Amino acid sequence: MQFINTDYLDARPIWLGECNQVLFVLVGCGGNGSYMAEAIARFCRLLGQQGKRAQALFIDPQTVEIKNIPRQRFSDAEIGLNKAQVLAARYSLLWGVDIHAFPTLFEPDLLYSYYNWLIFIVGCVDDGLARSTIAQCLNQNSSSQLPKRWWLDLGNHRESGQVLLGSAPTENHLSWAFQTPSHCLTLPSPALVHPEILLPRPDQLANAPMSCAEIAMLNAQSQTVNGMCAAIAANYLNRLLFGQLKKWATYFDLEAGSTQTRYTSPQAVMQFSEPR
Repeated sequence: MQFINTDYLDARPIWLGECNQVLFVLVGCGGNGSYMAEAIARFCRLLGQQGKRAQALFIDPQTVEIKNIPRQRFSDAEIGLNKAQVLAARYSLLWGVDIHAFPTLFEPDLLYSYYNWLIFIVGCVDDGLARSTIAQCLNQNSSSQLPKRWWLDLGNHRESGQVLLGSAPTENHLSWAFQTPSHCLTLPSPALVHPEILLPRPDQLANAPMSCAEIAMLNAQSQTVNGMCAAIAANYLNRLLFGQLKKWATYFDLEAGSTQTRYTSPQAVMQFSEPR
């Protein structure tokens, strides 16, 4: 017997408006990011086949280390090379698409020349400072027009994780989310839904030192959790761009074999329109 969530029955598809220029910004090219890279390249190729202009920026200051293999999508031959540059070279060549690599930390200034593009910032980072920088980019969205900047955030622990999609940086930006009754026009920012993702990790706190063993245990991840997280996130982008998307948050647990999803119904979205 299948039980249907009542929020899903009242969910409205997300409307992006007209978008002839699409930019994907992959922030973090490690665990989740190395899996998302190929999906983003494929979407660039598909958008190009539809006559649209698509481009991707891959951003990460880190180099490939032996400890990254085989969980992340790198090989022994790439050890010592910058992660963003490796993935950009690999998938731009494979799919014949426009991908630029930045072996640096992400800065909002990188987006200034794309002011009239539809931008998807795909966050694959695991610290609060990096997520705070991404969150700042949503401040460019108007509180009364279709957002041009969307944040798709991926995060995970050892066997569980979540994918969050949003565009509204404040509660006020949600006031017109369902101005068009048949569609959802904007969604709460991942930081608005889960403000704790902007906090530093326990191992980053200066006043709470941890042993190397404790840090290793905290950061341990299964070999399949990144693939699962990226598959869910890629599905979000695929439905947004080439179909209909009626969800904005998915939580999963590999050990339990469970998933939980929030849908784009007015009652589910508008609960974040009031200060919490």
